Amino acid sequence: MNLLDLADVKRYLGSIERRSFDNNMIFYNDVKIGNDFLVTIFAGNFTFCDPPLMFDNLLNYKAISIGLTEIIKGEQHDIHPSTDSRFQNFSWASYFNQSSKGINIAQYMGLSIPLEQVYQIIKDVYKISRLKVFY
Repeated sequence: MNLLDLADVKRYLGSIERRSFDNNMIFYNDVKIGNDFLVTIFAGNFTFCDPPLMFDNLLNYKAISIGLTEIIKGEQHDIHPSTDSRFQNFSWASYFNQSSKGINIAQYMGLSIPLEQVYQIIKDVYKISRLKVFY
């Protein structure tokens, strides 16, 4: 699979299986990108997705919620794309802000992200993971 090819990313997401569900929320299997990044996918009745229903196939959604984490020395660390210099210049970083009382708060969870944008996020995170090889 070529994570730089959006069609391959879409096919891959369509093949991801449901890992578990709890209280009308589905956790799908994580998308591992390189050796360093994980994309965790959430959808279902009580998540920020569209439509707010339970589907086995991610491609049935128009928008889903995702979390980004980085594996450093075997431990997972949340990534806040809107403040992390590696990610903040991507247009999709704004999905990882929560507005509270007029103040933007950086989040590792992106809520109600259009599926087409999720494909781009995976592609861009893959690019970043490839750059880490040179650090």
